[in-house]
Amino acid sequence: MLLFGSNGRLVPVRCSSPNKCDYCAMLSAVEWSEMLALDAMERAPSVWMVLTTRGANPDPAAFYDARRLLMRAIKRRWPDAEYLCIVEFTTGYGPRSGGKRRPHWNVLLKGVPVEALAELEEIVRDRWTATVDAQPEAQFVGEVAEVGGLMRYLALHFLKESQRPPRGWRGHRVTASRGYFVRQRWVVRQEAQRGLRVKRELHRLDEAGLDPVEALAVAEAQVFANEQLRWELVIPTVDERTGEIRRLRPMRGGDLTVLRPVKALPAAAWSVEAQARGAAALARLAARLGDGTSGEPPDGSSGSPPRSVPTSVPVSEPQGSLVPSSALSAGVGRSSRGGRSRGRGRGRA
Repeated sequence: MLLFGSNGRLVPVRCSSPNKCDYCAMLSAVEWSEMLALDAMERAPSVWMVLTTRGANPDPAAFYDARRLLMRAIKRRWPDAEYLCIVEFTTGYGPRSGGKRRPHWNVLLKGVPVEALAELEEIVRDRWTATVDAQPEAQFVGEVAEVGGLMRYLALHFLKESQRPPRGWRGHRVTASRGYFVRQRWVVRQEAQRGLRVKRELHRLDEAGLDPVEALAVAEAQVFANEQLRWELVIPTVDERTGEIRRLRPMRGGDLTVLRPVKALPAAAWSVEAQARGAAALARLAARLGDGTSGEPPDGSSGSPPRSVPTSVPVSEPQGSLVPSSALSAGVGRSSRGGRSRGRGRGRA
């Protein structure tokens, strides 16, 4: 299966299984780290704690009740408390580990005052060790003194393969209460995904040598253009002799739809935010580059000729292989079972 885009590109489908795939685990970790950073800039957690256990049971269900009872006790004391929990595993390489990987939980807390650290530590040691095989002195409670440093710490551990759950582990690596994020979780996720797209474009433009001020406008326009692409899940038919793609069949059946012209939507149907982002990016680019030359030579010297700037916004396409026109012509106009679709003029003279 592949994804076929309205720009004529074929890209592989991601499995989205972070517990089984290292690549998807890395992408998920980067996305969660971006979400935590964006959320902390508006409403940062005040306290964090680390919950440990001496047991090596990898089943997360064995600790659900213990975490639920602990959070219930915390909310009973501080009704506005919200939490986000990240599960990690030890490496199993320690001299006293016996080769076993043990889980531990990093918990970020909002709504708990820093002045109540001693009281919170007492609640954690009392409630957690009552239902889990753990030592009271091994539980940590501390203040989030530097939000940026803590976010970088969590991001680093997210990206470390040695801290990931064992391959095939079943469960959610990140859980959070409903009110932890400043907005609904799916909204924060979309903001994080778009921010990461812009950062990737900026990295690509930086490697190409584009000026940082210009690169920001170009990257925003690039991301806005990519958001307008349409994608369809297809099954390719490959020629056994040549290895070329002969046909693309949509998973849903029927004909390809991404190549058909789409009726333009009224302006009100488009997101106001998306319109503003695209218009602002193009306006900034036109204001800075409208004269067709950059303000400074590429090498920084005054004697070099000015660098020419393209008149249109350079929009790159996602990585993937271009589909030959023969495959498209073979796929369009045919049914999903391989037969030709009925034409309107069939049977006429």
